[in-house]
Amino acid sequence: ENREVPFKSGIYSSDMTEKTYRKINTEASRILQTGRSIAADATFSRPKHREAAAKTAAEAGARLLVLYLSADEDTLRNRLVRRKSEGSISDGRVEILSGHMSSFQPPDELAQDIRVELDASAPLEEIVRSAYLRALRTT
Repeated sequence: ENREVPFKSGIYSSDMTEKTYRKINTEASRILQTGRSIAADATFSRPKHREAAAKTAAEAGARLLVLYLSADEDTLRNRLVRRKSEGSISDGRVEILSGHMSSFQPPDELAQDIRVELDASAPLEEIVRSAYLRALRTT
């Protein structure tokens, strides 16, 4: 089961990560070419993955908007514990949190007009409202 795989192996290996982002961009390109919008839900924890997403959007003539959600480690840890107790299908878990956090590279290279920074420790309704209002301002 994927939930028990250590960080940097299995679904968290470099090979699997690259395969995942290639698939995301392939599917994004296919959908964007039809004129529809998409939301690619992934960490995009490395600049090269964000650059590939930006290229995919540009090639399709689509506007890229990156939602950068951040929260402190305690908030993330508590959410992972809660997810596990609720039987979530998420593969995230406390045992791999520190690995993910230490390998994450903030999207500082992205221009302010495409990067929407959100406090993920806020209530979900507030996060969604903030993202929506910011998206409207950048159209």
